[in-house]
Formats: sequence, structure tokens, C-alpha cells
Amino acid sequence: FLAVHLIHTSQGFYQPESSRFPSCLWFVFLPLADMFSTLLGRVIRRRSPLKADRTHIHHILQRAGLHKHKALQLLIIVHAFFIGIGIWFFHLDLHLFYTAFLLAFVFVLYRLILGMAPRFIRIRNRQLKRRQKELAKNTFVTNETICDRVSV
Repeated sequence: FLAVHLIHTSQGFYQPESSRFPSCLWFVFLPLADMFSTLLGRVIRRRSPLKADRTHIHHILQRAGLHKHKALQLLIIVHAFFIGIGIWFFHLDLHLFYTAFLLAFVFVLYRLILGMAPRFIRIRNRQLKRRQKELAKNTFVTNETICDRVSV
């Protein structure tokens, strides 16, 4: 379906060429936003933009506690949502300016959310450690209680 839709749009069946390009950017928004956001973060931290690190969205989701398959599923759903937005804007025949403005706005939101993610992950990890300590205190079993349970 997606390939047929892109072929039709590239042949000019729907609308003028000026509105095609920003609408098609929604189809690759998530990978592009992740790449530019990661590069921007590296430049802000005064690191080489080409040096590998774990600041891509799938690494952040894994640090937040998602298994790699669940992170992939979430990213596929979010990417499908952005593709849906692109198709919807394409058929609404939005002007180039509005589509480009919405792309920039969503990118800024994406960057802000990724910027806040490490803080939320640290808070969540602290809470999990506290819960684990509380559970360890409450479920502390001595050798005597084990012997009592076995003899009963």
C-alpha cells in the first residue's frame, strides 16, 4: 500500500509538486529526527558527532526498562503514526509552510522529550532500587525460619 501510494504521489496524480516533499518527510520522520537529535546532542555536549554512543531512541527505551523487542514494537507503532500523519496532511492539501512548520514543531517536541528522558530514567531506577530494598527487608528469611518450615 505504501509503495503504491508513493508511486501515485510521485507521478502527480494528487496535488502540485510544492506540497509533495514535506508530506513525504513524514514517512521518514522518526529515523531522521533520531539521527539529527543524536547529532545535535553530541555537538551540544562538545563531542564528535560521528562518535558512537547510546543516545539513540532505541537505547533510551531499553534503559527505561523495555526489552529490545518491545522497544522495536513501540518504535514501529510511532513510525506508523507519523506515516499516517503524512498521508493525512498530503490528502488535506496543506500548504508547504504549514507542513514544514508542523515538522519542525514535532521535531522540537521530540528533542525536548529525549532531553528529559535521562532524568526520568534515573528517577525510575531510584524508585525501583528503593522497592527492591524494601522487599528484601520484608522478605528476609533466616536459617531458623527455613528449618521451622521444613520440620512442619
